[in-house]
Amino acid sequence: MVSDIIFSVKRKREICPFCKPDKERIVYEGEHSFALFDLYPVSRGHTLIIPKRHVESIEELEDIEWIDIVRTIKVIKRGLENLLKPDGFNIGFNLGEPAGQSISHIHIHVIPRYAGDTKFPLGGIRRVVFEIRDDILHLKKRCEGNRLTDNEIEFFKDNLFDNE
Repeated sequence: MVSDIIFSVKRKREICPFCKPDKERIVYEGEHSFALFDLYPVSRGHTLIIPKRHVESIEELEDIEWIDIVRTIKVIKRGLENLLKPDGFNIGFNLGEPAGQSISHIHIHVIPRYAGDTKFPLGGIRRVVFEIRDDILHLKKRCEGNRLTDNEIEFFKDNLFDNE
């Protein structure tokens, strides 16, 4: 019984893309978390903040991990502001498959927003549900256009700072 549980946890870590990320994709690393650009960005600079430990629910996060995650969010937000000059941000979780979570390893989306990037920005994150149908039609093209260039990624990494 216990060995089955241990095997199950080990197996999940082996197949989780966040437990063994490509080191080249990591743009910032804290003590308990790291950041990488989303492979399917909904806007330029869309970044994921991920705890290093495999955690499937926010209740499993230790206080020290929360503190490090928040610090990482602040560092990434400042870096994106310096590089891309967005007009705002959406920062949040997708918790559970019905909410759009596709990888069962908790992660936070830091999504830069730009004036005019959506027809009706009123309501912020609440509006995401209403605009899904429109976005699906152009998702691939939109994601490709939102990816940062290699030069932008290197510049971003070189200019990140944690002054706390």
